Amino acid sequence: AGVFKLTEGKLFFDGREVSFTTPAEALRAGVAMVFQETNLVPAMTVAQNLYLGEEKMFNRLRGLYIQARQFLAGMGFQVDPTAQVRTLGDGHKQMVEMARAVHHKDRKN
Repeated sequence: AGVFKLTEGKLFFDGREVSFTTPAEALRAGVAMVFQETNLVPAMTVAQNLYLGEEKMFNRLRGLYIQARQFLAGMGFQVDPTAQVRTLGDGHKQMVEMARAVHHKDRKN
């Protein structure tokens, strides 16, 4: 995504081969970036982290959890939206981070 120079292989995005020279260029093209170190709030639930920045949704937690469960399932992730992030393993934290990146990318479109 422009952070490291591609040394071999090909990068495909939306079905076509692409090349990015900077992270900003990748972001403009719609690539969401997820880094190895997560940027999640450990004391919050998976759903709350997924919808961080949309706190008005937190007033109806049941609906928030249902929506988060559907969104995560749509991505093929089996993560309990009611679980506190601090209880998750690294793999599940990465799933939440990826789901959040996709969710926020979708909101911008």
